Amino acid sequence: MQQALQPSPPQHVGLIGDFASEDASGPQLSSGNFQILVMALRWASTRGSEAARWQLLRSYTALSRAQFRQAPAPAAFARSEPLATSGVLTAPAGANSLLLDSARFMSQRPARRRSSSGGDGKAESTEKQAAATSATYEMLLQRLYQVNRFSAVKLGLENMQELNAAFGDPASQFEIVHVAGTNGKGSVAFKMAKALERSGYKTGLFVSPHVACFRERVQVNGTLISESEVCEALSEIFNISAQLRIPATFFEITTMLAFLHFAKQGVDCVVLETGLGGRLDSTNIVNPALSVITSIGLDHTRILGNTREVIAREKAGIIKPNVPVVVGPNTPVNVMMEYAARNNAPLVRVPLQAEFDEDYNAENTAIAREACVQLNALHALQTGGARSSKELCIDMTSKSVNAALESRPPCRFQVLHVMRPNSKERKVTVVLDVAHNPQAIDRLVGLLHKRFPDKKFRFVCGFSADKAINKVLDKIADVVHESHPDESDEELHSRIHLVKANHPRGASLEEINLALANSCVDGEQKREYDSISSIKEGVDAALAASRASSDDEVVVVCGSVFLMAEARQALGLKEPIDSAALNSVAGSHMSTPESRLSAAAEEAEVAAAT
Repeated sequence: MQQALQPSPPQHVGLIGDFASEDASGPQLSSGNFQILVMALRWASTRGSEAARWQLLRSYTALSRAQFRQAPAPAAFARSEPLATSGVLTAPAGANSLLLDSARFMSQRPARRRSSSGGDGKAESTEKQAAATSATYEMLLQRLYQVNRFSAVKLGLENMQELNAAFGDPASQFEIVHVAGTNGKGSVAFKMAKALERSGYKTGLFVSPHVACFRERVQVNGTLISESEVCEALSEIFNISAQLRIPATFFEITTMLAFLHFAKQGVDCVVLETGLGGRLDSTNIVNPALSVITSIGLDHTRILGNTREVIAREKAGIIKPNVPVVVGPNTPVNVMMEYAARNNAPLVRVPLQAEFDEDYNAENTAIAREACVQLNALHALQTGGARSSKELCIDMTSKSVNAALESRPPCRFQVLHVMRPNSKERKVTVVLDVAHNPQAIDRLVGLLHKRFPDKKFRFVCGFSADKAINKVLDKIADVVHESHPDESDEELHSRIHLVKANHPRGASLEEINLALANSCVDGEQKREYDSISSIKEGVDAALAASRASSDDEVVVVCGSVFLMAEARQALGLKEPIDSAALNSVAGSHMSTPESRLSAAAEEAEVAAAT
């Protein structure tokens, strides 16, 4: 049987009919055939015809479905249907999907003859091509954002496993550091990616959500994926999802796009941030070299559960058998140890230090540093056949690496000094921070007091509709009151400017004020804050008030990642940014997930049944 695993390419294609041994219940995996099929698919994707590729793809996905679901697939599914053999990849007639492959079509069509005028004609052609790519990029992203706008998101791994299988398992082609947590996971992922890059590894980084541009989510050595690369990958994913009838969600498609890009770029390693939770997150199909869980707090409680222990079980779902895991000091250690023991996974917990209460970046740096130490330990062990690709080793004595570990991603306590051009007005210190839940606000407040001990504060705040708005505003009001102890409530509240993000998930001013009214106890007067219709107007008003004040104020913009793009624009920062039309629908994919049992509830139900 071992000899059958290395047939020549023609034999790969000829063996399709023997891959599934069918009985009354459908196709079943034959010994060794699944591995042959993987090899055949990879061969066909580079050298075979489109027809051969589609035949292999359908057989592979049929067997994958049977394996992943641990239940037989319909017998008819493994049989190839007639497919187009020329032109772009298309699904069979009648597939319920709009198929877009304009990026590939544009790249394959013959170039128009240029006039002999030289440089001007070439520049004009380049501009037209760039404009066409941008138009395709916008069209495809509009479609992506609409994927599950009007239906509930069904959390689970099945769709992602099928998509990954359909593309030949790109998720296994590089080493992975998998990062989850309520707060800090984006910062830790950013720090680790920088450290790996400066250690000489070609490093991919996958994070979410983005601040101003969708392409921020997928980076290689700090370079964002290009618009044309997004177009090419999305076209392929849309086509295959329709062909194989995989109802992939926004985040599943985006995760698949990242895997395809990283594989195409030939990266050595990837730092992969989870989107929501961990156990059923789209990223959790991987077998990482190292898992990291940064912190556990109360966020997304409607989906993940309403206690830290229940949420911890969801995050701990990324712990894999025999894979080391690093956990931060603000995690329920009993839950982490339980899951690590269950998976025979070595666990290292970063000890709590006093400075973490005042500086959350110090905690994130400590977690990232410990994760690097554990990667070096894996390298030193030289485990031989346990892993086939090269181990990762980070030079912890390098000044460049240590600077990377101390760095911050944008909008994580990002300090700016703002002054209008050609103006003699004093500079205003502005802090941008994506803190959006009570735990994150506590940490932001601690860092504000540490960094600006004698300053007074003014806030520009906006929120997502599903956040604990009243609790967050209570904490912000306390900070303002502490820095202005002699002012009346009315004066204090005028120093908090409420805004609405231009985003589907952004809470309206009416929703914010309703949350404040509902939080009042009997006889308590509702707090009235300064309500402003747009983020730009809110930032401008805060800057103007700060300049006019005799106090040396710091303006803090916080409450939601969805504020940051417009806030940075209002402050004059230049960066890649998607169109207003795209950003206005960028959260429309975040519909309410279907109600489901949390990991703890599922375990309790199973225990009761047995």
